[in-house]
Amino acid sequence: MVKLCDNIDCTGCSACSNTCGQGAILMQPNNKGFLHPIIDTEKCIVCGACMKVCPILNENEFRKPSDQTARKGWAHDDNIVSNSSSGGLFTLLADYVLENKGHVYGACFDTINWKLQHVKVDNFNDLEQLRGSKYLQSEIRDAYKEVRKDLNNGKEVLFVGTPCQISGLHFFLHNKKYPNLLTVDLVCHGVPSPVVFKAYTDYLRDLKGSDLVQYYFREKKWCWTRFNSLAVFKNGSVSRGKWEEDIYMRGFLRELFLRDSCHNCRFANMNRQGDITLADYWAYRHKRGEIRNKERGCSLILMNNEKGREVIRQILPRMVSYPMSIEEARIGNQALSKCFPKNPLSDSFWKDFHDKGFSGIIDKYLYPEPIPIYYRLIYKFGKSSLFFKFYIIIRKVFQLGKIVISRKK
Repeated sequence: MVKLCDNIDCTGCSACSNTCGQGAILMQPNNKGFLHPIIDTEKCIVCGACMKVCPILNENEFRKPSDQTARKGWAHDDNIVSNSSSGGLFTLLADYVLENKGHVYGACFDTINWKLQHVKVDNFNDLEQLRGSKYLQSEIRDAYKEVRKDLNNGKEVLFVGTPCQISGLHFFLHNKKYPNLLTVDLVCHGVPSPVVFKAYTDYLRDLKGSDLVQYYFREKKWCWTRFNSLAVFKNGSVSRGKWEEDIYMRGFLRELFLRDSCHNCRFANMNRQGDITLADYWAYRHKRGEIRNKERGCSLILMNNEKGREVIRQILPRMVSYPMSIEEARIGNQALSKCFPKNPLSDSFWKDFHDKGFSGIIDKYLYPEPIPIYYRLIYKFGKSSLFFKFYIIIRKVFQLGKIVISRKK
């Protein structure tokens, strides 16, 4: 009898459906929008292949880093950094692979139904659709099969995804070490519900009276650390959601509608599944002798084996980069140590969401956070304004005065 992992543990990685030669496993959404495998017993021949590639059933076989090292950095090219969520390292890696006539796999939106899905890109013009953070779970569909086909045809392949998706790919490939495969896992807060995101975009559409044509989870209009969302509509109107006020972002960061398995994530630790791990380096502080980032966006880069280190060595001339310790890398990224617990209000959120609809739960669950004065001034005047610069001078003088007083005491 075939028995896959329990639904509460399933990550939706799709390794099982990709490996089934009988087409007996379909990934179907539950009432929260998360995909789970459904087995067609009439097609299933009980071969057990799906059980052998399920990462959760075989977690004792997870890949382990080899002599893990860390760096922080960002691309030299200001345009790349400006149009990236953090330091632009994904673009540098993708450019490197495309220059070698390879293929890049990553997540992009189907802008008709606003579903997130993994696709293949083989040229620079289409790379834009894969850039930027996307706080949603992507559908793998047949991407693993396409990767295997490319690898067997001798193509260089870069595959970027959440740690569970990277692990799913490795198990689908039976953990064979392909020299032409580079995997990059992203430090993940957890994957939010596609159903909630669809309700959110429908809410914005009704608010603006026009269809959505572009959506960015993280635009750097004001700064990198307090990012804002940007929705662009067919009628030309735009909607910007500040970090503290955007209703989708508030629910996501409150862990109200993450996938169940994310609260017991097997991958929220330093045992990274990719050759390289990328994240925002939230703990960035300028050090003496280093080029200042100036809120452009700084990436955390973990090189988990020699393959990852060699690729980073190849792109070092294209970036500003500094080595750091593994302990430094862990600071500011909770998912490198543990997963985020389920919000105690999550169950009531889902009940109200299904009973009252999206607009009926905004005030109760998705209310805004207070905006610190530092960011209120940035939002109103911009960081380059004389008013904001004057505020910074006054703040530094005040802080210096507190230090002098404390020393006298």
